[in-house]
Amino acid sequence: MIFEIPWTTEQKIFIVEAYFRQNSIHAAQLQFKEQFGCSEFLVHSMIYRWVNKFRTHGTVHNLNCKDTNRQSHSGRPKSSRTPHNVAAARDSVVHSPSKSVRRRSQELGINQKSVQKILIADRHMYLYSIQIKQKLTSDDMRMVPIPTLTNHWHGFSSVSLND
Repeated sequence: MIFEIPWTTEQKIFIVEAYFRQNSIHAAQLQFKEQFGCSEFLVHSMIYRWVNKFRTHGTVHNLNCKDTNRQSHSGRPKSSRTPHNVAAARDSVVHSPSKSVRRRSQELGINQKSVQKILIADRHMYLYSIQIKQKLTSDDMRMVPIPTLTNHWHGFSSVSLND
């Protein structure tokens, strides 16, 4: 089983600097092993990847996650949870809070799933459906399905409990 250890930023910087000083992968691996006391060498492809990332982006940080200084560099841009759509959904909820998500999405011209994401993630509103049921009467309570031994193979039969 091959798995990647989550290397620290300090270790990544060290190996990239060692590579640029020595201009050799093998020499950088030896220095890394001495510095951090690792029992195994780093894989060549991983070092090449970090060096190329440093050359192209000027950093060894993970470009997929947000940082305090920068936004994410990769991935598809958000198209449904834009500030405009969030504001439109907020105004729609203020105007008519009992409206269904389906109707709200039709009126706003936003995908139904996108409206759900906006309401949950940005507005902290969780969806539920109101169900109207009939009130049970005392007559309903008298007629309760009870299994009987004589009618075992035919399922349940209604038995009146007004003895």
